[in-house]
Amino acid sequence: MIKLERLHQNKSEIIELSKQGMSNVALAKKFECSTQTIRKFLKEYGLRSQRLYYLANANNPENFKKNIIESYSRGESIYSIGHRLNIPLTTLERYMRKWGYSIVSGRHTHRDGLLKDKIEEIIRLYTVEKLGVDAIAKKFGLKGSMNIRRLLINKGLMRGYEETSFDVDLDFFSKIDTPNKAYTLGFIFADGCVEKNLSRWFIALKSSDAEILERIRQEINYTGSLRYNKNRGTSSDKYMLSISKSKMCKDLVTLGCPPQKTWKIRFPEYLSTDLISHFCRGYWCGDGSISKYACECSVVSNKQFLEGLVPHLPCEITNIYLYQSKEFPDDPDKQVGKLLVSRKKEALKLLHWLYGNCSEHLYLKRKYDLAQKYLVGYAP
Repeated sequence: MIKLERLHQNKSEIIELSKQGMSNVALAKKFECSTQTIRKFLKEYGLRSQRLYYLANANNPENFKKNIIESYSRGESIYSIGHRLNIPLTTLERYMRKWGYSIVSGRHTHRDGLLKDKIEEIIRLYTVEKLGVDAIAKKFGLKGSMNIRRLLINKGLMRGYEETSFDVDLDFFSKIDTPNKAYTLGFIFADGCVEKNLSRWFIALKSSDAEILERIRQEINYTGSLRYNKNRGTSSDKYMLSISKSKMCKDLVTLGCPPQKTWKIRFPEYLSTDLISHFCRGYWCGDGSISKYACECSVVSNKQFLEGLVPHLPCEITNIYLYQSKEFPDDPDKQVGKLLVSRKKEALKLLHWLYGNCSEHLYLKRKYDLAQKYLVGYAP
């Protein structure tokens, strides 16, 4: 209320400045109040947005309009024009639409403009040489890639995730017929994720375990690189193998690894006998553990998965602990299970089955080394 009273004391000056084209932001700064207060004050005197007023009542509105349209046609962005003429972006966009131009809201809205003589070259670089929009923008000395992106979208050529320049073996999961395919599938069952829209699958691990992601990357012939994610405020930096190929995602769903898989995965009975230990090693590397202090190992999953797993293990299982999910306290199918092998003789059988003869195949090094420690230490 006090601020409005102060504005009323300067009524004539504020109204005149507004009519001359001073923005609400500038008025608020000059009279030390908020833009909302300025807006309320002007509204009391029947004044609409001062920039709209200015544009509608400029001394020579036709020349003003012509200046804007010519600048826009030459390729100058809406943001740049607004900044140069001291016109709010949203106001300028509103007038451009009024003048018949299709404007997409945003600070970096561009037209083809300066690139109109280079359209064929841009299309060739993008479709034939498979360069990305950022690389093309850099090639033409542009600060950003939005104008390149808009041009390609307007031509209907903008690539989606399916057409990225990175190569990968799209048929890797079409058929699980090798030890390393079985291992990778097991690892994804444990620590992987398939997104809901089936556009991407990924595995994210702490940086100390990045080696296995690199080996999986090579196994699937992915020409991209791992992504590094630094978690602010924590010491658990991560690496991620992320593949945006819906064909692979659909194959993973067919193999029994759907999005939000925690309660949905079941042991894959379709695997041939000679591949089961490799699948289990992959799953153990993800959601299993080997004790550092005693020859025992364990693995966690949902109840149904463990029930399917047990008959395939080479050792006698005596301890399976089930815990009802706190999120689903009344659903008997939503139980977390922990399978524990604590007898030394049985644990050694399991470790040998998982890690005894896998030196030529995929494995997580820290768990492999721990398994070898027990296998060598307790060798007869």
